Amino acid sequence: MRSTSRWLPFVIALPLTVVFTALGVWQIQRLGDRRAANEALAERFNEPPLELGADAGESDLRAPDLTGRRVRVDGRWAPEGELVVRGQAWLGTPGVTVLTPLLTDSAHAVLVLRGWLSAADGLAADLAAAGVREEAGRVSVQGLALEGQAPSGLPVREGAYPDRTRPVLGTIDIAAADSILPWSLAPFYIQLLPDSTADAGLRGEAPLPLPPPPLTDGPHALYAFQWFGFALIAVAGAFLLPKAGQRASVGPAPAEGPTSAQVPAGERGPTPGNGDQR
Repeated sequence: MRSTSRWLPFVIALPLTVVFTALGVWQIQRLGDRRAANEALAERFNEPPLELGADAGESDLRAPDLTGRRVRVDGRWAPEGELVVRGQAWLGTPGVTVLTPLLTDSAHAVLVLRGWLSAADGLAADLAAAGVREEAGRVSVQGLALEGQAPSGLPVREGAYPDRTRPVLGTIDIAAADSILPWSLAPFYIQLLPDSTADAGLRGEAPLPLPPPPLTDGPHALYAFQWFGFALIAVAGAFLLPKAGQRASVGPAPAEGPTSAQVPAGERGPTPGNGDQR
């Protein structure tokens, strides 16, 4: 029985160590995949801007492999279809981002992320001072083509602003925007970059153009470190738990007091069984 309890921690720790190590290796593999994808995106970003045509229609706007490419589209701003994405912080400051449709022809449009505006409540931004110049006519917009974001789970609402109401989204949900706008939207949106606003027919410097999304390693290295740490803890526990159990079963050593021979004669008590000899 004692032999079984001695080996039980090793029986439990072995499969745990294998599982934790495998999960750590899996995270290392995901880190490698993430870095390879980042390299591919960096190469795509450095390619020359892709011209989508003077009148980009259904075939141009739905061309494959546009995500991560810099593109150039000619068209006319449609400020009447402008959208607001609420709750978008930048450098720790709450605000909103502004999406304005760019009409490529009478029936097709692409959403353009013009930038970020501060708003203390994440909604009530000064959009009137950050409009587009309607008199600009046809403009050339260059930016980064990106996939739409997942739905936020909240319904589209109408936000009342001093100049007019605008639909308010929780994320850059292209499907939701397509359902409320009268044009057929491209399956991607264009993010204006800080160096690509010269010919876009914008008014002033607002909203603030955002830099490209950062290419990071993500949390995979941290997760791998955690899983390998769990594996080491399982191995250490298999060796330390039996020793701790042995010390607990033996218990503390009895305290040794002085013997009667070591006690001075004057401090000894009466000897049992001896009466008074007076």
